[in-house]
Amino acid sequence: MVCARPLDPGERKLLRLRRTVVALCPAAEDALALLEEGNVVAFCDTGPSGPLGLAAAVRRHVRGRGLRPRGLDRRLVEAATLGGARALGLDRGRGRIGALAPGARADFAVYDARGRYPYSALLAEPPCLGTVVGGALAASA
Repeated sequence: MVCARPLDPGERKLLRLRRTVVALCPAAEDALALLEEGNVVAFCDTGPSGPLGLAAAVRRHVRGRGLRPRGLDRRLVEAATLGGARALGLDRGRGRIGALAPGARADFAVYDARGRYPYSALLAEPPCLGTVVGGALAASA
């Protein structure tokens, strides 16, 4: 579901009950509320920084408001990765996408994300060293 305006609590609850994925592109003002309430969120790829860039922007916005919700970085990275797969219904079964696991497609990107907390390191927008698509190196720095 894509919406051009903020959703009220009742609308967010209805989407959650129906297990509807909310695609945010660009990140909406109510992204934090959607994530905090347990809605499935997907960030769309809208530019050179892609979904992780949108996740990083939401994090900056939330931190700029003085908030530090527990587990936010993980939920943001999942919205940027697995969220898109869920939105397309491709997060289950053989050949699934969005996560590295047995039976899943092994398309992935490698980032120079150093640090103690991997989700936070990814949201710091480190350089992408390369991507592998279909088992072949697609790009490198």
